[in-house]
Amino acid sequence: MEAMVDIYRDYIKSAALDLLLIDTHPGLNEPTLYSITVSDLLIMVLRPDRQDYQGTAVAIDVARKLGVPAISLLVNKALTSSDWPQLKTTIEGTYGERCLGILPQSDDIIRYGGTGLFCLQEPNHPLARGLQMMSAAILELLDIKVENVAP
Repeated sequence: MEAMVDIYRDYIKSAALDLLLIDTHPGLNEPTLYSITVSDLLIMVLRPDRQDYQGTAVAIDVARKLGVPAISLLVNKALTSSDWPQLKTTIEGTYGERCLGILPQSDDIIRYGGTGLFCLQEPNHPLARGLQMMSAAILELLDIKVENVAP
């Protein structure tokens, strides 16, 4: 674990990063636990279904026991017909942590087929707007100032 922490820190320093996002596999495997351990902010991504609710509860409990300083949630693949304000209230009430946003289920990104950067080529798409709002919320949480970024 110490070697992985050193790699993260060296990379952050050499690349002069303000922020390093680590996307891990779902579940609580060894690499994920190491990443959770060194996180300043853990963002749990969950789908709005009972299976993910239970797994997220376990992961958040482990993160709290590991002393992660800040935990937030992000809902992914929400139906556009859902009551999103109620979903956000339910998520925050269930886990006692802030929900940074809700991203819609989108067949459009699948049809896109990886032919480019979806959010740059479709900036007004609901998924792209949701990702922009979530990114702004993360930067705000970490008190990172961003210049020359279009709203």
